[in-house]
Amino acid sequence: MRQFLTFGALGGAGTALHFAVLFAAVEWAHWPAMAGTMLGALCGMLFNYLAHYHITFASDAPHRRALPLFAAGAGASFALNALIMAGLLGLKVQYLLAQVCTTGIVFVLNYVFAKHVAFRK
Repeated sequence: MRQFLTFGALGGAGTALHFAVLFAAVEWAHWPAMAGTMLGALCGMLFNYLAHYHITFASDAPHRRALPLFAAGAGASFALNALIMAGLLGLKVQYLLAQVCTTGIVFVLNYVFAKHVAFRK
């Protein structure tokens, strides 16, 4: 359970970094929002990779194996997020409630993927 909570806390920090980079890029650097969110997502993903590699899972897997797997999982999560949201919105679920449900599902699947695939020992 401790590892799962650590995964959640560090994932939250990565999300906060994503939003901070987005805000700085748009408000201070005057970038378009799409460019800012892409940079923010990349920063958040790299933070999450390093944090989960070193802290959550204390992995000794070579980065040449773990990083591509983690990135593939992040890409799959992006697509899964869109599919679940589309399904719930199609069922006329209010969008914020739909996002909360989607985030919960994707979070659990991300943890399982990270633990058993990307950072497995």
